[in-house]
Amino acid sequence: LCEIICADAATIGVPVIAGGPMFSVPEIAEAWIEIPGLNAVYSGEPERDLLEIIEGVLNGNNSQVEGLLNSGEEAFGLRCPMTDLDCIPYPDYTDFPWELYPNRIIPMMTGRGCGWGVCTFCSDVLTTSGRSFRSRSPRNVLEEMKHQAKRHGTNIFTFLDLKLNSDLDVWHGLISDAQSVVPGCEWTASVHVTVKSDNGLGAETMERARKAGLSRVTTGLESGSQRILNAMARGTNPDILSQFVRHAWEAGISVRMTSIVGYPGETPSDVEATTSFLKKHHQFIDRIIVNRLAISPLTPLGLALRRRPEKYPQIRTTGLDLETGILDHDNDVFREKGHCRAVFGLLRAAHKINRKPLKGASLAFEGVM
Repeated sequence: LCEIICADAATIGVPVIAGGPMFSVPEIAEAWIEIPGLNAVYSGEPERDLLEIIEGVLNGNNSQVEGLLNSGEEAFGLRCPMTDLDCIPYPDYTDFPWELYPNRIIPMMTGRGCGWGVCTFCSDVLTTSGRSFRSRSPRNVLEEMKHQAKRHGTNIFTFLDLKLNSDLDVWHGLISDAQSVVPGCEWTASVHVTVKSDNGLGAETMERARKAGLSRVTTGLESGSQRILNAMARGTNPDILSQFVRHAWEAGISVRMTSIVGYPGETPSDVEATTSFLKKHHQFIDRIIVNRLAISPLTPLGLALRRRPEKYPQIRTTGLDLETGILDHDNDVFREKGHCRAVFGLLRAAHKINRKPLKGASLAFEGVM
């Protein structure tokens, strides 16, 4: 599709710039810049550089902004992450076709990167804006909520942060002041449930969060097996996840979780542990997504598979897909009957949860993950 767009644009003399997180992988950036009609690819955070990049392309000059690869160039370097996020103007959604949607849901992001940032499979924390964790100030976040609510006539927000409780000042600031800034507001968040003593997710805090408008929360289960969680460097355990989903449900917050199958070394019993967790917590979980493991090249897992493949004999990588940025791989366990039976058991448990009707304020966010 991008090749078609570039070809059509070239026929009428319109330059094309492509940007995205996976262009921080040099192999991908160097492959894409060969697309006829594509003038440049950019891997950084665009707010501070976009005008300079556009002016350079329009004037026929090769801008030397870090993170930018111009057509005909070979040198490539990564742009350093932005540090002052409060200086970024608030997004303008005026031209968005709100009339086509049942609810005006404003997307917001309070920080970039992840306060945990060590999960072995996670590409988000290693590309573009995720290479370090930075956060806006609570005041700046609350002021944007007020601004967007007034400008677009809504009080519904979804926070796009990888983990909104990465910065506890922002997390507690929203819980304390969101309703005073935007009365009646409802919002969603993703959080990281860790074994740390203070991750802002205790029973009392969840009750306050619901009163502040938090209607839906998402967190990663990934696996019900502690052995696999340790291998993933998740920094959590099934017991603390169990406490969290119960506390959130008791506070009236809709709970969503994610899970992964096919992690290196996974056995049928590991999958069955995930199924057991879902069955045990069926009443507390409203939705669960089951993902097959995807491997990005710059993650600790992706690097290990390429550097020391002998450590993972059941997985064979078949090359980097330069269109998707994913390492194609084949996992022998998916051909084992015991593992297949365990996965189908997990899918049945997930389907049973996902058939449950949604209730309350979280209905406004259906279709938004």
